[in-house]
Amino acid sequence: MSGNPYAPPKAVVADSVMDSSPAARPRAVSFAVGSLYLGVALSGLNTIIRLLEFSVGALPITVVAVPLVVLCVVALVTHNISRGRNWARITLLVVVVLGLPVFLLNLRAILDVAVFTIAVSDFIYALQIVALYLVSTGVGAQWFRQGKGSSGYVA
Repeated sequence: MSGNPYAPPKAVVADSVMDSSPAARPRAVSFAVGSLYLGVALSGLNTIIRLLEFSVGALPITVVAVPLVVLCVVALVTHNISRGRNWARITLLVVVVLGLPVFLLNLRAILDVAVFTIAVSDFIYALQIVALYLVSTGVGAQWFRQGKGSSGYVA
């Protein structure tokens, strides 16, 4: 200590440099995100086809509202998966797990619908399962564990 009590401190004071550049998104995660967006687009097409089957006067609000809300939620989750948000990956897991019993319970009702609608629904569910696998294993899981999304942190 120097004799001057008013001298500035001698300690080095500096902000630590943080790596703010996000980690590059692995190809597996990009493929999963593309698969989920394809599923959203096909769900929209499937919903439009189902709506065309109803006459305008007999169209219940749930036939329009429920698929629209589901489409918006899945699109939001997909967008956040693409940004590296771990909560969105967990939400996808919940959607896929809860969707299986609902899909199996509604199988009888689905069989009354056109074959195209059945095939599209099955394909969408398969896309979700593949996407869940890709973001939950290997480099996809590692990318989410690192917490490196587009903003450098996982909210």
